[in-house]
Amino acid sequence: PTLVTAGTQNFCLVDAPTFASVQFNETNIVWYTASIGGTAIPSTTVLTSGTYFAALKDATTTCESSQRLSVTISVTDPATPTLVTAGTQNFCLVDA
Repeated sequence: PTLVTAGTQNFCLVDAPTFASVQFNETNIVWYTASIGGTAIPSTTVLTSGTYFAALKDATTTCESSQRLSVTISVTDPATPTLVTAGTQNFCLVDA
């Protein structure tokens, strides 16, 4: 499989991303927890930060690619923003 973007893909926790959210140029991606062997991960599983391995499954033969692509996933949950100073902030129109 070929990623649409380079090795690491970033997601926001608020968007509830799943393994189906990861962008590839191909379809029929099968996810695993290891580069060889490991446990298959359903595409509906919620993403968490970590490294996972993708194989391409041929739709006709149902055979999987002999090599798996390592994909690093980053799921972030930014904190609530805080004001530098409390309360009201004032600006002058002339400062645009």
